[in-house]
Amino acid sequence: ILAEMLDSGLDSERGREANRRMNRMHARYSIKNEDYLYVLSTIVLEPIRWNRRWGWRLYTDRELEASLEYMRHLASRMRIRDVPASLEELERWSRGYEATRFRHTESNRRVADYTLNLYLSWFPRALRPLVRQAIFAMFDDPLLDAFGYQHPPRWLRGMLDLAMRVRAHAVRLLPRRRTPRLISQSRTRTYPGGHALTDLGVPGAEPPMEGRLSV
Repeated sequence: ILAEMLDSGLDSERGREANRRMNRMHARYSIKNEDYLYVLSTIVLEPIRWNRRWGWRLYTDRELEASLEYMRHLASRMRIRDVPASLEELERWSRGYEATRFRHTESNRRVADYTLNLYLSWFPRALRPLVRQAIFAMFDDPLLDAFGYQHPPRWLRGMLDLAMRVRAHAVRLLPRRRTPRLISQSRTRTYPGGHALTDLGVPGAEPPMEGRLSV
C-alpha cells in the first residue's frame, strides 16, 4: 500500500485508493496521534539513516526536503497532526518518543518473531542463522531491548558495517540505472502474478467514514 502511494503519487487515482484502504484498516483501532506520527516518522527517517551509513551516495538536500514534504502530505491525508517543521526537529521528536515509549513486552517479541521468521523464510535454510544474526547487528540497542533480543557482539557489528560499505562502493562503480525500479511493480512471493489494489490490506474493509477515513 505504501509503495502504491509512493510510486503512483498521493493525488493519483491509485494513490488515493491505496490511502483510503490504509485509512479504513487503521480506523478499526484506537490509535493515538503520537503513535501514528512516530510510525510515519520512521518511513522518512530510517531510509535517511540507512543512506548515511551504507548508501552508495548521500541524499541531496532537495531529496531530503522532498522526503519531509511527502510525509507532510501523507500525514494530512491520515489526519495526523503536529508534524515537526524540519528533519532535525523530526529526528529529535522521534528519538524522544523512543526514549519514553519503548518497553519490552511479550507482545513485542511475538510480533518481532513472526516478522523475522517470515523474512528468514526467503533464504535457504542453511543461511538463516547467519541472516538472523546479521539482522540483529543492524538493530540499535533500544530496538533490541524492546524486542527482548540479545545484543550482538561488537565484532559482528563491525563485520556487517564493513560488508555494507564494500557493497556501497561496488554499487557506486556500476552503470547508473536508466529506468526507475518501482517497488509496486516488483515481483513478490505474496503476489507472484502481480496485484490489484483490492488485493492489498485486510479483506472486507468497511467503506470510508468521517474523520481519519476521509481522503
